[in-house]
Amino acid sequence: MKKEISSFFRPKVQFYRVSFFVLFLIASSCFLFSVVHYRKEIIQFTENEKVLNGKVEELTKENDGLKASSPNVVWMQSLHQPKLSSQEIQNLKKKGLKNPVNDIVADLIKHSELIPYQGTLGGKMGFYSEKDIYVLSTKLVRASFEDGHTGGWMLLEYQVMDKNKISWKVLESYLE
Repeated sequence: MKKEISSFFRPKVQFYRVSFFVLFLIASSCFLFSVVHYRKEIIQFTENEKVLNGKVEELTKENDGLKASSPNVVWMQSLHQPKLSSQEIQNLKKKGLKNPVNDIVADLIKHSELIPYQGTLGGKMGFYSEKDIYVLSTKLVRASFEDGHTGGWMLLEYQVMDKNKISWKVLESYLE
């Protein structure tokens, strides 16, 4: 009777062992296939990166060559603010400004009340970027303003009064 019971269960155990072994082989094959496939992709990406880095290097050299061969062309990264003449700077210094351009820019930044637009979405309009304030002459300034969401430009007239005081008048403004 014991033999009958053990022989009854034996085919099921062998079936489970064979099934497990087959599933293990399938899973192992899938894993190996994935490893080989992704390794090929990594090699391809590395080769593409080398090619692209070579192209960047070539274009950088070409760009440098163009800059050197065309000194009369104004390049974007070399753009600067308009410069006041030495005579204009001297006149502004006589009116009490130690560093005229910086003093004018610093004073304008304090006067956000000149901006004729309300901020949106809780923002407050102001002159937040010194590099976007251009002293054009001894009377004119072009400045950008923003609130973090909306911005624009304005043209202002200024006058240096006694004791370093600067008065401002908005000539034109618009939102972008």
